[in-house]
Amino acid sequence: RPMWHLKLGRAGPNWPEIFLTCPFTGRRESLRYPATYKEQAIDTLEQARLAFEACIDKKGQDIRLLGVGDLTIVAEFFVICTALSPQQASGIAEAIRHSLKEKCSRLPLAIEGGDSGWWVLVDYGDFICHIFLEEARQYYAIEQTWADAKELAKFDGRLLRKAE
Repeated sequence: RPMWHLKLGRAGPNWPEIFLTCPFTGRRESLRYPATYKEQAIDTLEQARLAFEACIDKKGQDIRLLGVGDLTIVAEFFVICTALSPQQASGIAEAIRHSLKEKCSRLPLAIEGGDSGWWVLVDYGDFICHIFLEEARQYYAIEQTWADAKELAKFDGRLLRKAE
């Protein structure tokens, strides 16, 4: 089976751009867009807020934005959300990817678990989105694991607290 072809290009001085090309369709996808005015203007917290809002738009349940930067080097923020079905979990992940691509020209480093929908992880490096089915969220108890994290925003049908 042919694999995607990787090519490193130059979008401008000191701004490399990495492209993947599909061998079947010839479609070219950028892994990480070069820094643009939009991307420079939107910081990590604002990008995490965009992901949070995408979860709300796709009717995610019990959505939280946690600041974990003081507790781990893995990421600065977690967006945690519950989906009612595996299809909704995949839809929320796709909405997050689409929102960040459109608004700040950014693609995730990885999307994991989209096939099963039990736990879909959308990794942007500096923030991570966790989309769980209810049973998975209870099983992994991620809020208890990160109980010391600062809760920046919460949505459970109505916005309770916004990130500052």
